[in-house]
Amino acid sequence: MRLSRSFLLSLLLTAPFVLFGLLQWLSGYNWARLGIFPRSLLGAVGILTAPLVHGDWLHLVSNLFPLLILCTATFLFYPRESRSVLTVAYFGTGIGVWLLARPSYHIGVSGQVYALASFLFFSGVFRRNRASLMIALGVGALYGGMLQGVFPQVGQLNVSWESHLLGALVGAFLAWHYRNMAAPLLTMPRHHDPVLFDIEEGYRPLRNKRMRYIFIPRTKQGQ
Repeated sequence: MRLSRSFLLSLLLTAPFVLFGLLQWLSGYNWARLGIFPRSLLGAVGILTAPLVHGDWLHLVSNLFPLLILCTATFLFYPRESRSVLTVAYFGTGIGVWLLARPSYHIGVSGQVYALASFLFFSGVFRRNRASLMIALGVGALYGGMLQGVFPQVGQLNVSWESHLLGALVGAFLAWHYRNMAAPLLTMPRHHDPVLFDIEEGYRPLRNKRMRYIFIPRTKQGQ
């Protein structure tokens, strides 16, 4: 139930990226001007719009699938923090690019992908409980190859490595900020599990509309 709900929420969040990609393809307009152009007043509009803009369908698809998986993982394992994490990852990465990146148009949602991957990984580093460490190891195994993307690559001047680096820093900051939150939710309590009443005598609540309590006499463990 939680997994399907998390996946559905992620689908709803990623749908605008697909719709915007269709709009780009149908219009033939140069949408790169809706990207972030650092330290330019007009370029600040890209903080809102740049993640929706992609160079081509390959660029979009290569970002869309990890975004869908990482959004689902964030909703599933960190539901209490998910809204603020996704919001700060989206806008915080864009603001960082606008302030610090080289003067060029920066487009795509890859910075936000790096932010979510970084949050999931560093949450395990900072929280150090078994559940968060398991999630961190899973993210590291799936997306460890993304690490090279935070550095400039020879012959790939059109790749915004600054978005990757700043997104990763935003995700690490969010993981540190929420480090004292409860452990990730890996399982849900099953309300239909039997309850053992043989520990001490007393009245116990019942999940029953007519009778609210029942008296359980003291018995020996295991009887």
